[in-house]
Amino acid sequence: MTSLPRIYVEVDEADVKRYIDNSGRALKRMAVVRDDGEVIFVDVGERLRIESKSKVYVQGIYDDAYAWLVDFETGIIRKNVIIVSPRGDIIRLNRGDKVYLIEATGRTVVPLVKLGEYVLEGRRLAAIFTGKREVRYLRSDVSGRIAYIAQVESKPHRYLIIMIPKERVSSDECVSP
Repeated sequence: MTSLPRIYVEVDEADVKRYIDNSGRALKRMAVVRDDGEVIFVDVGERLRIESKSKVYVQGIYDDAYAWLVDFETGIIRKNVIIVSPRGDIIRLNRGDKVYLIEATGRTVVPLVKLGEYVLEGRRLAAIFTGKREVRYLRSDVSGRIAYIAQVESKPHRYLIIMIPKERVSSDECVSP
C-alpha cells in the first residue's frame, strides 16, 4: 500500500520497448493486465514478463492527469487507465466511458470523500468556505464511485471529482456509510 494515489496509462504494444531496458527490466513503474484480468504491478528494475494478449500500463503523474484523462465537454474518458487508491483499491477507466464531472470551487475547498469511495445521491462531497466565512456543502446529485480527485491549480481553490455512474458499479458496493 502507498499513501498517494497512482495512475497508470495504457501504452501501445510498439511503445512498450521504450519503457524496458535491454535486459528486460522496467525503466518506470508499470502495471500488466493479463488475459484473465489479473493486474500485476512492476517496480523500476524488476523483470517484466508480458504474455501475448496482455495490456501494459505505465505510471503517469496523478495530479496532472485531469488535463488528458477526460473530455470536459462530454464527460468521456480519453485513455485507458488504472488508478490505485492509497487503500489499494484498483479502479479501471476505459476509453469511451461516460463519467460524471463534479467541480468544487471556493475560497477554501475541503474534499469530504476519498478516492475509491462509493457514494449515494445527496452525500456531501466537499465543504466550501466562502469569502464571507460561510460554509457551504457540495452534495452529490448522483450515486456512484469516486474514481479521481484532484486539486486544479487556480485561485480560488478548485477541485475536480470524477465519479463512475451507479450503473457501472454493482448495487451492493454502493451503500450508505
